Amino acid sequence: MTSLMRAAGPKVPGPVGTFESVDASAPPPWRLPLALVCVALVMVLAIRLWVGDLAGRRLVDDLPRLELPAVANLDIATARARLEVLGVIVDITPEPNETVPKGTAFGQEPPAGAKVQQGDLVKILVSDGPAGVSVPAIVGQQVADAEAALAADLINATVVQVYDDTIRAGEVMSTDPPPGGRIATQGTVTLTVSQGPPPRTVPDLVGKDLNSSLVALGRNGLGIGTITRVYKADQPAGTVLTLDPGASSQVPRDTPIKITVTGPPPMATVPSMTGLLQSSATQVAKTAGLTLNVVTQGVPPGDPRIGRVLSQGVPPFSQLSSGATVQVVVGSLDPGATPTSPVGPGN
Repeated sequence: MTSLMRAAGPKVPGPVGTFESVDASAPPPWRLPLALVCVALVMVLAIRLWVGDLAGRRLVDDLPRLELPAVANLDIATARARLEVLGVIVDITPEPNETVPKGTAFGQEPPAGAKVQQGDLVKILVSDGPAGVSVPAIVGQQVADAEAALAADLINATVVQVYDDTIRAGEVMSTDPPPGGRIATQGTVTLTVSQGPPPRTVPDLVGKDLNSSLVALGRNGLGIGTITRVYKADQPAGTVLTLDPGASSQVPRDTPIKITVTGPPPMATVPSMTGLLQSSATQVAKTAGLTLNVVTQGVPPGDPRIGRVLSQGVPPFSQLSSGATVQVVVGSLDPGATPTSPVGPGN
């Protein structure tokens, strides 16, 4: 028995007192109070929502019920104003109508006499004219193409032309009815078509100086054509003499205007005439636009310079006004002079 006790090992003394068994699967004691708090919060929230809903319903129920007036046969603006003063929302709905003029109300939804509240939607039916075909979008097209598009839809066209500085000639500017509007079959659409810029009047510039005349042409929408200069001894250079087309002419915008103005006198280049026969020198000077003033100087018999230009008063290649006179000295026979050798310049 002693051996058995030794095998069991020494006995360890335990704590003094009594012990209760603990169940690990039981819920913590704080869960129940927490659940009760959550349920209370949900109930409070539900009560507040219910009270708010009741207040909203009471507010709606308190709005006055309004009787809709009749708006038939009124124009759009008047019909809209008559309903909007009640505080309702107005919706304009265009619909075709064969008897009521375009733009006039012919019905409403809800009908006249119905009870509505502020903020309700009320629809006004407005005549869009007789049912028919829709006017195609032809603004910006050339008039021939626009007329063809209308004819394809069995619509006639009448053209009204107006001047316009920005829209090219022949282009459709607008239509009546406008694109998208309806028109009866075989009805007529009025096309407003550009004639291009209006004509310009040529200003009277004769007698004025060239610079100010060019500015005036530009301000009048006209172009500058060729400028021809003509010498006039009695007028200063740069004075306008003529215009082509003439003053007060009606011409398209940017038409070039030809101008003739006074210019400086024409110039001539003095030819080299020394050594030429007098007849040859006269012809050369005439060709250059000059005249000769001949002065003779005696030379002895047999001198080859007889009849030739000995010198000229203006050096060769000088610039003179056309028609100016150049003096030349021509050798002539002087019987009293001492004869010289026959050697000399040839003709």
